[in-house]
Amino acid sequence: MKIFLIVLFILLGINIAVSLICFICCFTRVIKTRDMSTEEGVKMMHLDKFKDIIISSVKEAKSLPHEDVFIQSYDGLKLHAALYKTQGADTTMILFHGWISSGLNDFGCVVPYFVKKGYNVLLISERGQGKSEGRYICMGAKEKYDCVSWCEYVSKRFGSEHNIFIEGISMGASTVLFASALNLPDNVRGIIADCGFTSPIEIVKSVAWSHHIFPYPVVWFVALWFRIFCGCSMYKDSTLKAMQKNIRPILFVHGERDDFVPCSMGKETYQACTTEKKLVLVPEAGHGQSYLFDSERCINELDSFISKYSKK
Repeated sequence: MKIFLIVLFILLGINIAVSLICFICCFTRVIKTRDMSTEEGVKMMHLDKFKDIIISSVKEAKSLPHEDVFIQSYDGLKLHAALYKTQGADTTMILFHGWISSGLNDFGCVVPYFVKKGYNVLLISERGQGKSEGRYICMGAKEKYDCVSWCEYVSKRFGSEHNIFIEGISMGASTVLFASALNLPDNVRGIIADCGFTSPIEIVKSVAWSHHIFPYPVVWFVALWFRIFCGCSMYKDSTLKAMQKNIRPILFVHGERDDFVPCSMGKETYQACTTEKKLVLVPEAGHGQSYLFDSERCINELDSFISKYSKK
């Protein structure tokens, strides 16, 4: 019995230590954001095939005139975004990047396009990342409220008739989908969700399985640290539940070769959505790569969606 208890406490200690390390590495500022305007950053993402277009697009986006804007979050954090303001624009695209990333990394290829189309672009720095305050990345659980705040900022600045579309990729996609269940301004016309996960807890388990790691009981301890330090639950938010309250049209995009957020998660959320919707699947694309693998189709779908639901 003593040996059993000793082994049990050792295993428990190992799981606690491993889970805490996982939490620190995954949900704090410990890992630096890659820079996709450099060859090194592109290689880190195994996107050498698209090196030239990524680097040139990100550099172009960086060079475009923009202003730094800041708002205060519901819980007192100073949040940052870059506003690319186009004269006479009647539409603003609010873009939410993914986990341990940045707006330029994830949307550098489309920012110049949106600006040329005559839209404003608000490139968000998610809490706990970039120039936004916050110690922790909350996987959409708190970022969804920030999404509402940014929509309110745009609506107040440009008017209640101004068209707003919110778009997210990866964690950003889940963020805008979670936010769809909240009280967004009436002039938020539609949502674009690219490769979002169904819930924080499900993506943690999925990533563990994809690396051939049995997730239990480590995932339970990770969720506990998340609750203690982030002050929110990994279990509460679900895109499937959000779809029961969502009233806006949604364009879903997902790469069928996504080995980080399974394409099945995107399909599940699409099936749960009860409003007008469309699902765009790109067979060759991995995580967040749909635009790169089939840019013409993705641009056409974006144009069609924005045109259909904008109010002139």
